[in-house]
Amino acid sequence: MLLPTKTLPEGKEWTYELKLDGYRAEVIKTDGHVQLKSKHDKSFNSRFPAIVEALAPLPDETVVDGEIVALQNGRPSFKAPELQIIIRDHLLFPVRSADL
Repeated sequence: MLLPTKTLPEGKEWTYELKLDGYRAEVIKTDGHVQLKSKHDKSFNSRFPAIVEALAPLPDETVVDGEIVALQNGRPSFKAPELQIIIRDHLLFPVRSADL
């Protein structure tokens, strides 16, 4: 484990990525059907139906790899998804395009 620091290194050779505690997931849309799967290939469809519904408009043959993250008081919380309360109006889909 890394020790906390008060200052971060600076310079163009440094990049940073936010650590979001959540569930790693993959969305696969094929033949009009959305599959939301865990990193262990288990279905998340019944656990997160609001996400499945929100992603239904994606075109067929779409694959999205990401993290299901819940916020509590504006901060990511790994325990929040355990509540299994997801309000559709508060779903956020930050997407970063890959450099291809």
